Amino acid sequence: MSVTVELNDTSLTINGKGITFPVHLNDLTDILGKHDRREHINSLWRVAWDDLGIYCDFATWDNIYNVLFFVSAPESDLWKLLPKSHFSGTLIVDGKTVIPENLQHIEREAIMLRAMRHPSGNTCFGFTAGKNFAYKEEIPKDKYKIKPDGGKAIVFSDFNFKLLVIEELMYNQELLKPKFDLYEFAEIYDKRKIDIEEEGYAMIPEAVEYFRNLPVSEELAGKVTELYQDGGNDIYGEIFPFWDGEDDTFDIKSYEDVKHFPNLKKMVLFCDDEKTLNELRAKGIEAQTL
Repeated sequence: MSVTVELNDTSLTINGKGITFPVHLNDLTDILGKHDRREHINSLWRVAWDDLGIYCDFATWDNIYNVLFFVSAPESDLWKLLPKSHFSGTLIVDGKTVIPENLQHIEREAIMLRAMRHPSGNTCFGFTAGKNFAYKEEIPKDKYKIKPDGGKAIVFSDFNFKLLVIEELMYNQELLKPKFDLYEFAEIYDKRKIDIEEEGYAMIPEAVEYFRNLPVSEELAGKVTELYQDGGNDIYGEIFPFWDGEDDTFDIKSYEDVKHFPNLKKMVLFCDDEKTLNELRAKGIEAQTL
């Protein structure tokens, strides 16, 4: 798909269609097509159009203030949702075509364009400045219905160990699907209303139950070579949204489950018990505390 962006002091168009900010995701979808990936992290939605090199983040669907066009291929994994390609479309500013590589040299006061340096080191530009809509994305009602995958499921001894494995397989390698999103789950859950803003200061029981019941097959176990435990792990936020990381909620009590993971070679853990770490090392695992 070819993308042409035209910009002046008073207007912005993408492929000939005018954009005003805040813009609704539906409007961007009409122009760019369905986004490739989406995450909900730290109260923000993040969406990316990989092949187009386009990305935006926002708190609500109808309140998008930034559309970012990456003009160099992202090399950092600072944000997992960075576009996988660079923006190779046409940028026209005040009637003149701009070479993407020179974008960082544009100096303007106009509110519609601001050149910036993304934390990842990639040059990008964004737009700011009116209008609201109502958006509701259709989520399949059975999206989080657990379905057998045909493989033999592992029986875990320690639930927190299982969560760490799910973090690796679901959120890092994206092999265990669907990728669980608590806000989606709460929206389609029909047994009661889950109020994340009110209940998120504790573990959400239904989310815990979902992960307890979610099977992890022996086949997928072979894909696990390392496990990294950190307070910012995605899965912890999906179970306990406002967890501050200051207690032992997700500490692993038993490491008996390592026996199910023959290719596991490295673990970074909350655990600071040297005896436990040495026992893991004796099994051929490079174990260290966070």
